[in-house]
Amino acid sequence: MRYLVIFLLEFGLISYARQPQIYGRWRIVTDSVRMYSDPQWKVYVGQPDDYFVIKEDSIFIKEGHRLDTLPYTLNARDSFVTRSGIPRGKVESVGAHSAKIHLDDNTGVFSPVHIGIWWRYNLSR
Repeated sequence: MRYLVIFLLEFGLISYARQPQIYGRWRIVTDSVRMYSDPQWKVYVGQPDDYFVIKEDSIFIKEGHRLDTLPYTLNARDSFVTRSGIPRGKVESVGAHSAKIHLDDNTGVFSPVHIGIWWRYNLSR
């Protein structure tokens, strides 16, 4: 039974965050994005109505008119994983009023073209 629980946690089939305070609604301070073809980070400064919500089974992002829903869970290593268990980011730090996370897409999850895309989010409450 212990090995089954470890397997389910490791591959994100059940959610367990070592830092449960990461869950909930956050304000986006900055969202930096970089693509494989361009080494420069492009920085978006969050607006008052932008938000980032981390739930046990997904992430919701609203930036300007753009809405995204990402089917991620957190595994026992505080990594964001897809439903198929592929790691796609990490909680870098989290406190009562701020958090830093990064997400990536190197397999075409967000785009039909297989290119590297990296995001860094600075969040606050």
